[in-house]
Amino acid sequence: GLAPSEHAFDLLLLAAMVFAADTRVNRDSESQDGWTREFHLYLPVSKPELWQASHNLVAGMLSFLTGDHWRFTFRPRPKDFRQIVTTELQEEFEKFSCVSLFSGGLDSFIGAIDLLANRQRPLLVSHYWDGMTSQHQTVCSTHLERFFPKNQPGLLRARVGFDNELVENVA
Repeated sequence: GLAPSEHAFDLLLLAAMVFAADTRVNRDSESQDGWTREFHLYLPVSKPELWQASHNLVAGMLSFLTGDHWRFTFRPRPKDFRQIVTTELQEEFEKFSCVSLFSGGLDSFIGAIDLLANRQRPLLVSHYWDGMTSQHQTVCSTHLERFFPKNQPGLLRARVGFDNELVENVA
């Protein structure tokens, strides 16, 4: 089954918050040097002590990737959200042999072709925000379905994006 753990959900939340911060905080107006921004994100997670132990690794990785300074405060989830993950869709995913990221770009498209050519049946996972990305993903997945009719991939797409007005006076 492909039911994620609560820790995987925490990672998804972390990724979404980093994505929002990176795409909605302007480098020109919100940095001291025209590039390096400073972020301090507060995340509700299932086990704060687990995440706090990885703080320096996560912050260092993001600093390397973005050129920014990152800090995190991990706190317990509110009582009503202690458990978020359910296994209701587990059976639907059992028909897939693997999971692969699918951005709609050339690298993930070739990766999907390689999996299908090796008789795998991947679940292609992607997110989009704008129409252009969504169009590319649709075109790529349509071609994969047409050229690999016997082991058609699944496609799990999530619309993940943040309005420009998410952070006042900075976008």
